[in-house]
Amino acid sequence: MLVNIGKGIEFNVNLSALGVDDESKLHAGLAHYIRIGARNVLMDSHASITEKEYPDETARVAAARAMAEKKADAMARGEVRVAGTRAPKGDSVATEMKRIAKGIILGAAKSKGLDADAVKTNFNDWMVAYVAKNEADLRAKAEANLKGQAALAVDLDELLAAKPE
Repeated sequence: MLVNIGKGIEFNVNLSALGVDDESKLHAGLAHYIRIGARNVLMDSHASITEKEYPDETARVAAARAMAEKKADAMARGEVRVAGTRAPKGDSVATEMKRIAKGIILGAAKSKGLDADAVKTNFNDWMVAYVAKNEADLRAKAEANLKGQAALAVDLDELLAAKPE
């Protein structure tokens, strides 16, 4: 599905990656919702790419397209952000595993003195490789963290329910 996402960019949204086998079979209203939704999400993804940061138009468009591609890839993987939070919807254990892995990866990069550009360029690849290699340990740690958080939430609810005298 071809979508105009601003800055002169027409972006081909891979509907099959989103579970749509045949675009021609989509109801016209649903196709419109998908197009408008994709347009809004992808425009937001590259809104921070400015003329001040990228004075050269070719570089600006390339950077904007790269940001949109990154967002489209994340959406295809089911990584959806909830308004007002930084947490993706979905499996809380997987989300916690990624949070743990992110901290470990960023800590290791910092201890090695890697610059921010190197980290930004390689982070997703590092994340995928690290989670794949350490999945069992990360899952156990994530489940323990979530169990602890749930227990703390219950304790907090009890404290808040108690009325001060």
